Amino acid sequence: MKKLIVTSTFITALVSVSYATELKGSDYISTEVGSTYNYQRVNADDQDKFTIETTIKSCNNAKTSCDYVSQIKDVNGKTSANSSYQYSYVVSADGAVYITYPNSQQQTLLLPAKIEFNKIRNDNVTNADTNS
Repeated sequence: MKKLIVTSTFITALVSVSYATELKGSDYISTEVGSTYNYQRVNADDQDKFTIETTIKSCNNAKTSCDYVSQIKDVNGKTSANSSYQYSYVVSADGAVYITYPNSQQQTLLLPAKIEFNKIRNDNVTNADTNS
């Protein structure tokens, strides 16, 4: 009976690993124009609860560059003063996602091309120079 359980567990693990899909940074962002997402800060040490409302304003035809607007809202749902931020996400061919702010050509890595769980990244690549 023990051999059967161990064998079944091993076969199940082997099959699940062999059919696992690779995740890319681009799998974690949306490019559907008009969509609004709300992210709520919870369990913060300072007990300051707020919501970040992010709306996708526009994307290019290839969906490789999209403009977003985020606003911070207080616990009552009111927009906080000076809390509106505009930025763009740029998706590279390998699936990495970079963030770009208005009036800047600098792209900062937001999500890597290949996402591996339970593995620590040890590279120092955080910015890409778009002027090269």
